[in-house]
Amino acid sequence: SSGINAEYGGAGKVIGTLREKVPGAKGNMDDSVEHIAFHPTRPLVAASFVKDRVCVWDTALQRLRTTLAHPDGVVKTQWAGDSEHHLVTCCLDGVVRVWDVDQDEVVAEVTGGHSSQLLDMRISENLVVTSDDGGSVKVFRIS
Repeated sequence: SSGINAEYGGAGKVIGTLREKVPGAKGNMDDSVEHIAFHPTRPLVAASFVKDRVCVWDTALQRLRTTLAHPDGVVKTQWAGDSEHHLVTCCLDGVVRVWDVDQDEVVAEVTGGHSSQLLDMRISENLVVTSDDGGSVKVFRIS
């Protein structure tokens, strides 16, 4: 089984398992994990999948907490600054979404800046910078 690895002294040790059941997952590159983000203060890990979702695990309880459905693949996730419960996702449909993971709902969307698929995203305070496969970089302000 897969696990979370803790590294110390150059060696890794499996300390727990966080796994979503994916049919036919062995060798299934159609559903790869694109990005993982640890919450800065809570025991949460978010993983974005190329198959239209983000899974959020509770590392203290070692269980899946929620699955956030998207219309297309998700290439990046990042916890929003000092927010305790906002997760920002970067989706191949060209939309950046801000999720309240405690309520399992989208609270804001950033659209209209790109004509190609989004490939990356970074957040700094209230700015979101995105890039696409057409070579564009856009800066958005969120509140």
